[in-house]
Amino acid sequence: MRWSGGVSEGKPATELYLAAPPGIAASGSGPPVPVWALLDTDAPTTRVRAALLIQAGGEPLGGSPPLYRVRICFVDWFYARRYGGPGVHFLDRVVAADQDLAGPEMTLGRDILSEGSLTVDSQTRGFRLELLTDNEAAGGG
Repeated sequence: MRWSGGVSEGKPATELYLAAPPGIAASGSGPPVPVWALLDTDAPTTRVRAALLIQAGGEPLGGSPPLYRVRICFVDWFYARRYGGPGVHFLDRVVAADQDLAGPEMTLGRDILSEGSLTVDSQTRGFRLELLTDNEAAGGG
């Protein structure tokens, strides 16, 4: 998957969606929740405001800070509208809940960013993130 976006406060930022992980989603969780995510190469782990993880139907795993299993969705609205396909790429991951996360609703940390390539263009103030998402790895495009 190639994902592009802009730069906010000197760091790449984009809208993502959080959804319940497989197994939980089938039991009647709500729709995916939009979140404003900062791609933060200084952060070792991905962190999300706790209320959003609960709202999305994330599976609590315990720990300190609390950990949740959640589906992180990259929705390509252009592709979906133009080609009629789903245009959704996803990662099923364990992330940390953060009650005190200031600024963005989510920071996408090195635990996920290190799985791919992040390029920031200081001239255009944009970025490109390339990741092999779970559905691509399974052959689902």
